[in-house]
Formats: sequence, structure tokens, C-alpha cells
Amino acid sequence: MAYEGAHASGWRVKYKVYLPDKTIEKEKYRKTKENAHHLYREAARLETLAAQGSHKDEDVLRALKSGVIVGEEAQRLLKKTILSYPTLNKLFPLFDNYAKKHWNNTTYQTYITTIRRILRDIGDVAITGIEEYKNLIKDYVERVAAEKGHANRTKNKYLSLIRQIIDIAIKEKKFPFDQNPVALIEKYPDVVVRFPRTLSYDEVKSLLEEAKKRTGLFGLFYEITITFLFCGLRLTELKYLTHDDVLNDRVKIQPKEILTDETEEKLKNNLWIPKTNSARVIYIDDDIWQEKIIQKLRKMPKKSRYLFSVSKPSMNMLTFDSAYNDRLFRKTDLTLHCLRHTFITWRIECGDPLPRVMRLAGHSNIETTMRYTHISEEKMKDILPLL
Repeated sequence: MAYEGAHASGWRVKYKVYLPDKTIEKEKYRKTKENAHHLYREAARLETLAAQGSHKDEDVLRALKSGVIVGEEAQRLLKKTILSYPTLNKLFPLFDNYAKKHWNNTTYQTYITTIRRILRDIGDVAITGIEEYKNLIKDYVERVAAEKGHANRTKNKYLSLIRQIIDIAIKEKKFPFDQNPVALIEKYPDVVVRFPRTLSYDEVKSLLEEAKKRTGLFGLFYEITITFLFCGLRLTELKYLTHDDVLNDRVKIQPKEILTDETEEKLKNNLWIPKTNSARVIYIDDDIWQEKIIQKLRKMPKKSRYLFSVSKPSMNMLTFDSAYNDRLFRKTDLTLHCLRHTFITWRIECGDPLPRVMRLAGHSNIETTMRYTHISEEKMKDILPLL
């Protein structure tokens, strides 16, 4: 058994390293009791695991980083010459299992796109040390924020997601360090009151002109854009919008059964439910609006159950995200969700009472809707001629 005790040189730690072909007895010294206790704890951990033959890569790497063993001993314990440090891509399955178990599907889908972007950018970077990785993550978040124009709130979201991936790995003892490097990064101050980003008249005009030119999204780029913009749908609401949901003067957002082969999502009991857990109706009162939006959607060919799909499966949400956020809006501060913000602002500027706008938008409380009352001082010009 590992031993820890006072010594003339400070503190002494004695332990054994069980290699495949022999056992090595070690004796090390530390100047402080705290450092000696850390070494003792790590040595005792590896001693127990190696004696049972139950040690894994992460256990050996952890012992290596804490000074319990040296590189040659680590290679012999793992029976390999190249030591593999953890990466976010390797740790992600642990986090993914946890998230799917503890998050509802809406929350999961909200964050998974950002997580996949993080994994695509830095998922293969080896985590070889706490300080080095902390600096790498901070530099990465700053770089992405500069490129995308992200505010501090979004920077903190990136940090939070990376931290959670590593936290789960630490909890499951799949990480070679006791400390999470990302937890050492200070949270960015987020005290500025932000209003929802909406499109100006000229931005709407440019957007619609560009949407008519684009052939992406299976040739439905324009139809999808006007639906986002003039009906204010959330991404998953549009994804599962069926032909039966579009009537002459309204669009219905309602729970529905989604078959397994119709989506890439894992839905509980094959049931999709809107964000606020209730159905709603988006009324289209204006005659021109009905003609240019609703009737255009109703005349679309029925190639599948879903309005915006050319085959049985509904369109993958990553397809939407890539078409708008990664391509169309790549060098701007706009995102796909800004189209929904614009719709809500228009309804308020058109004189709709706040309770009605709240229902049209599917907000769970009136305070959320009230944020849109302060966006612009003068009303937008009539946007219907743009159609």
C-alpha cells in the first residue's frame, strides 16, 4: 500500500508501480504536505488499479501528469509506444449520453449545433496540460467571436459547453487531470442590455433578392426564407411544418407524431412538441400577405408529408444552419433567428396588441414580447411590396 509521512527532507511518499513484467517500488519527496498528499493520492489510485489490471489509458496519463510514473513506465503499462491524450471528440460521447438523458429535446437541439461546430474546429486537439489547454480555449473563443461578431454572452456559451463536456469526463474518471482547464477561464462580463437583432428594410430587400438567386435547400431557399420572415417560426417548427398545417389564412404549430425514419432527432415517444409545450396559430390577416405567402406555400408540390422536404425524411436542421448562418450570413452579424425577431417586431409596429403578438410568437410570458417594443423608434416602411 502507498505510504505518506513526514521526513527530514519534507514529506515522503512510498508506493509501488505494477508493470506487466515486474513491480517497481518508488520513493519520492515533496517539500509541502499538500504536494505530498496529492502525489500520494494519485499513486495510491494507480497502485490499486494496476494491481487489479483494471487501469485505462486515462488513468495512466493522469499518473504520468502528476509525476507518479515516467513516460517509459506509462508506455509499458499501456503496452503502446504512443500515448494518446484525451480530446473533446473522444470525451463527447460521455457528454452526449448525459445531455440526452437530462435535457429535453428542445434544449439539446438548441446547443448541439454549437457543440458540433466546436468539435469540428478543435475537437481533435489533444488535452496535454491544464494551463496549455486553458490558453488554447481562451484564444479559440476570442478568435471565433472576432470572426462572427459574437457578444460576451455567446463567448460564455462556448466556454460553458466545453466546460460541461470535460466536467462529465472528470465525473466519470475519464480525464487525466483533477481540474477542468476551462473552469480557470474567467466568465466574460455580460451586463449590457441587448435588444433582439432585427433586419432593416434594406436588409430585408437584399435578403429576399439574394434568396431568389440561391438554389440551396433543394431549390426552396426563397420559400423557406419568406416563411421564417413572415410567419416568425422557430427552426424546429419550420422543420416539421406539414402541408396540412398551412391553411388559407393561418399556419398551425401543433404537436405531432414523427416516425423514426422521418427525422435524425431522437424524439421521446416519437412525439414532437413545440417549445412552449402548446399548440398555437399564426393568423395571416392581410390579403396581400395571404396571397404572396400562404398561397405560395399551399401551391408547393407535395413530395412528402413535410412542406420543406423533397423526400420522406424532414430536412436536417444542420442543413438550415449551414445554408444561412455558415453561408448567407457568414460575414454579417445576422443569424437565422433574426428573421423571427423581425417578424415579431413587424407585428408590434403594425399595431397588434402585445397579448396577440405573444400568442403569435409562441412566447411563454409577456415580458419576452415586451423586449421588442424598444427596438426601433420609427416604424418600418411597408414591406409587402418587396414580395
